[in-house]
Amino acid sequence: MMKYIIFTSALLLGSVIAGEALAVDCPISGQVMDISTQAEVTGVPEVLAKTENYTFAFPNVAEECSITVGNKTFNAGDDSRRSDDVVKYFSENAPTGWKFSKGVFTSKTAGADVADLTYSSSNSKKGKGNCATKPIIIQTSSNQGVAAVAAVAEVKEVTADPQLTTLLTGNTVCDSNATYDSCAKHPERNPCIIKMGIQEQHRNGGELWDYKLGPSNVVDPTVRVGDWSITGSDENTVVNYAYPPGGTPASYKVFDAGAGNYYFCSGTSIVATAKITNAPNCS
Repeated sequence: MMKYIIFTSALLLGSVIAGEALAVDCPISGQVMDISTQAEVTGVPEVLAKTENYTFAFPNVAEECSITVGNKTFNAGDDSRRSDDVVKYFSENAPTGWKFSKGVFTSKTAGADVADLTYSSSNSKKGKGNCATKPIIIQTSSNQGVAAVAAVAEVKEVTADPQLTTLLTGNTVCDSNATYDSCAKHPERNPCIIKMGIQEQHRNGGELWDYKLGPSNVVDPTVRVGDWSITGSDENTVVNYAYPPGGTPASYKVFDAGAGNYYFCSGTSIVATAKITNAPNCS
């Protein structure tokens, strides 16, 4: 026969031997919480896209030919030009989206490719052959640049994480080893600390029902035994139990103990170790 004493002050940890004092500390981590909503996130560092660096040796450019980098073009004119002339031109006329210093081009565009470094492929005006001349790539490298910390655009509300609410709502808390201290009411009993299981349904709307022997059992049917609710958020999240319905509630924190087990803690002490199921009972 199941009773509804799981969260009364008389409940002892299910594994405690009758008559022993409760001396099991609640863990310091693993609490199941409801995470509060954050209204805005600001001050996040801006991470820039990949930066590509190219190192070049520029060739000589034949007369009437040209060499183009991005949106800038060097024309040789009527006479052939030395590579030094090409370097000087581009160092003074950096193509849009590129920086140039001492023979090194640095792309500022995400995914920039060496194809951005175009060149002339037409024949010279004087018919002296193809002008297919281009920068000679010596080395390429890439890195991830990070800008200074800057405020980002407002990030709308972060969805609240209903972990404890989801864990309990519509589910049944089970502890087959729960014990009940009946010594105050029945001092004549020996022993007066009784081992008995609990299987409490946390129904939508805050009603707490004890499955007992089932809804159709004529001897010990399923019955409402109290109220439950969750209040607080983050580390202050607690589940509240009141016996009987409308009674004064007591609050407990819940911790994930692993392997499907959960600790219900009052203050710094574990008062119940339970499993949770979406079935109506614990069998």
